[in-house]
Amino acid sequence: LFKREGIKKKNEIVLKVPYRSDFLCQFLAKYRGDLLYWEYLFFALRFISYCIIRRKKFKTIAVIEPMASKTIYKFRKLLPGSPKIVFTHGVWNHPSDNIMNADVFHEVSIENYNAMKDYIELHKLNKKVVLLPHFLKDEIKENYDKLKIKEAFGIVTPNVLLSVGAINRGHKRMDYLIEEAATLSNDWTIVVCGAARGKDGEEVLKLGKEKLGKRFIHLLLPRSEIQKVYAVADVFVLAS
Repeated sequence: LFKREGIKKKNEIVLKVPYRSDFLCQFLAKYRGDLLYWEYLFFALRFISYCIIRRKKFKTIAVIEPMASKTIYKFRKLLPGSPKIVFTHGVWNHPSDNIMNADVFHEVSIENYNAMKDYIELHKLNKKVVLLPHFLKDEIKENYDKLKIKEAFGIVTPNVLLSVGAINRGHKRMDYLIEEAATLSNDWTIVVCGAARGKDGEEVLKLGKEKLGKRFIHLLLPRSEIQKVYAVADVFVLAS
């Protein structure tokens, strides 16, 4: 596993590059792409140089971020062993946006799978697409006091709908989540957990307060605390 930050564990390699909120990414995003675009581009280039310098050979490289996958795929012939690139595609966009990202496309929804399959067949491309639903069973091992956690977070309703991710109108579509959740009965609280950056993020939070009032709660928690909010959630939704 190659990652941008964190502690190096067994079979993990940390490749430090400019973070999305660093000055360099913020400066470059004024002229092209966005903050994630530059963070993933720097990471992909660092990964490619690491493999070339150390002569690291891989048969397959699995990537989940579009810009990282596109960059690695573009320079794949420079990599020792010319590995196959597998791109895991989670959000919605047209197949033409992803087709130059990889050799194999791992789709996690039937809609994206059918769209990519039809596109590959229509254009007679030497690409492969597979459907493997994206699921993660993460058991809450600690015996949390849910009432105390709810009280700490300001949740007073019996039911909790949770979404975790960047607060934006773009690929995470938090505004859509809020519009839909606002139709639920008053015994539901909507909790969104993630960073709200820039005017777009602030507008989404404002929308939540307008639609749901005290039943809309925004949290920004460290990783060590994130299991607590999962522990009190009845439903998890990701609108991307």
